[in-house]
Amino acid sequence: VAFPLRWGILGASNISRQWALALSACKGATLTAVAARSEDRAKVFASQYGIETAYGSYAEMLASPDVDIIYIGTINSLHKEHCLMAIEAGKHVLCEKPVAYDFTETRRAAALAASKGLKTKLGFTFRYSPAMRYMKALIDEGYIGTPFIFNGYEQNSQWLDPQTPLRQVDHE
Repeated sequence: VAFPLRWGILGASNISRQWALALSACKGATLTAVAARSEDRAKVFASQYGIETAYGSYAEMLASPDVDIIYIGTINSLHKEHCLMAIEAGKHVLCEKPVAYDFTETRRAAALAASKGLKTKLGFTFRYSPAMRYMKALIDEGYIGTPFIFNGYEQNSQWLDPQTPLRQVDHE
C-alpha cells in the first residue's frame, strides 16, 4: 500500500467525527471520502472535515478506486455486514468494536481479509492507556490470578462536560 493511505469513512456518527479529526492530522493519511445512509448528511460531514467526496451509498464508496482503507463507525449491529462488504471490495479495514456479536463471525471476517492480503484492525482506542497497561502488568506478574473476564469503566476525558459528566446517563 502506498502512502499516503486514502481513507474512506463509513458512517457520519460522533465517533466518525473523532476519526475524521485524527486522520486529518495524520501525515500518512488522506481523508478522501465519506458515506452515510443519507447523501445530505454525508455532504454536511464532508464539508465540515474538508473531504472531497460524499456518498449516500456505502456500496458506491466501497467500489471507488480512490479509497484504500475504510474506517467503519456505523451502528454496532451493522459492523459485521460493513466489514465483510469492505473486505469483499478489497479494502483494508479499521472497525469500531464489536465487529460482530459472535466471535466466530469476527474470525470469519479476519480469515477473509487474510485470504485477500488485506489488513484489519479493531478500534480499541484505550489499549495502551496507562490504566490498561497497569492492568496487563498485574495480570502478567500473576497478581490477580488467571482472569476469565474483564469488565472495566474509564471516564474518557475527551467527552467530559461539567454539565453532564456521565454521558451514559440520560439527562432529561
